Amino acid sequence: MRWPLLALTLALPLAAAEPARQLVVLKADDFRADGRWQAFTGYVVAQDVRASLGIIGNVLEGDTSRIEAYVKALQATGRFDFWHHGYDHKLNYQEDGQTVCEFRGRSREAQAASYQRAFELAERKLGIRFSIFGAPGNAVDAATAEVLAARPELDATFFGPANVPGKLTLERWINAEQPTLVPNFDAFSKAFPTRAEKPYLVLQFHPGNWDETRFEQFRRILAFLKAQPTVEIVTAGELVQRLRAAAQ
Repeated sequence: MRWPLLALTLALPLAAAEPARQLVVLKADDFRADGRWQAFTGYVVAQDVRASLGIIGNVLEGDTSRIEAYVKALQATGRFDFWHHGYDHKLNYQEDGQTVCEFRGRSREAQAASYQRAFELAERKLGIRFSIFGAPGNAVDAATAEVLAARPELDATFFGPANVPGKLTLERWINAEQPTLVPNFDAFSKAFPTRAEKPYLVLQFHPGNWDETRFEQFRRILAFLKAQPTVEIVTAGELVQRLRAAAQ
């Protein structure tokens, strides 16, 4: 008996559609070469995930042999990238009678000088050309936007300033630390949005400020993320690439 072509076609198994991925970045601020950071990065590697580490430029002053070796070791894992987190991370201090931050309330020239100083140190000491910026304290203003718009190597910013020409703004939609510095599994898991609600998430962490109790909260958050069937944990650089590809 000859089967009709239509019947043969319907009898073939259908391939399951690949579910849309919810991309998640572990944004870790204030990178140092110390024990708490080594515990964090070691756990990231052991859990087979990725993270993006924010470097404050002034840690690259003076003798940097230890941090240089640490960065090279992390790069060799293929699980980390590094982003520009200012030069001195100064927040809410007095300058010319005004309360300012490194990237808020200061002149365009002063902000540009801070940006360039950290950029040059990372390039010279680590061989890294920063392509993503996140301001200390996420404190920015219109002058910051002008500084960033003039940086041709910059692809994206964490949490603003918004609408910088040619740069992506990676938005902040949920807090994994509540309050800041304190990972909070219960609050995070209750507020976690679906992929349909938020196609990507940037989660901010401060591993250098964690004791064992806080670290355990991070472990629970990471286990929760890994249990979500559509979550994919990526670096910030990978997220930028995927977002740009999707927009084409």
